Amino acid sequence: MKPGWTSTEAWGLLGVFIFALLVAFGVLTPARVNNLTTQIGQTTETIPLLISSIKELIESLGPLATFAGLAWAYLKRRSGLKAKELSLKETNNG
Repeated sequence: MKPGWTSTEAWGLLGVFIFALLVAFGVLTPARVNNLTTQIGQTTETIPLLISSIKELIESLGPLATFAGLAWAYLKRRSGLKAKELSLKETNNG
């Protein structure tokens, strides 16, 4: 099994963690996201669904709750994989 930091889940978790920190420290606020969506909306019409989804995430769900859920899912999956690997090693050695 490859190290945890090289997995897709770990990098996704890191991205969400950085996003949550930006919100927690006030770097990303609903007002700033609104300004950003306005600027992006003026330059392109191809990603309005993505922008509105991000805006809804910030305003309704809260990035910290999202981070907690992703962290839990990641840790549960990794611990399950490690337990399975240990079980296989014990079976092969026993």
